[in-house]
Amino acid sequence: MAIDLLTEKYWDGHIKRQYHHELEAFIWVLSFVFFRYHNGTAVPNTIVEEWMTSNYGTCHEKKSSFLRKLREHRHGESVQPDFKDVWPIALQLHCCEMTAYLKSTHELALSRHSTLYPVWNT
Repeated sequence: MAIDLLTEKYWDGHIKRQYHHELEAFIWVLSFVFFRYHNGTAVPNTIVEEWMTSNYGTCHEKKSSFLRKLREHRHGESVQPDFKDVWPIALQLHCCEMTAYLKSTHELALSRHSTLYPVWNT
């Protein structure tokens, strides 16, 4: 599930689920599979097990931590052997996702200060 849907705002009905949330969910599924499965069998004690919770706040926290560590170029050694060759694709997708999220967050924040927004957007 998309990170911004793992919030109280979403569960209270204040965020509308949109197409980009589905794309982000697909990217998360890729990473989940790449870290969790080897030869079609679930591997125990992987870093993605932290995401398997019914608490959306905990899942948000664990996925955010995962993304921070991606920026530090961690995790690659934890990818299952079946997926080592295609992990760079998922990594690039996560980078695109983070860039889009950060850009939308900054644009939203800056749009509240209309005199700053044109400078940022140029």
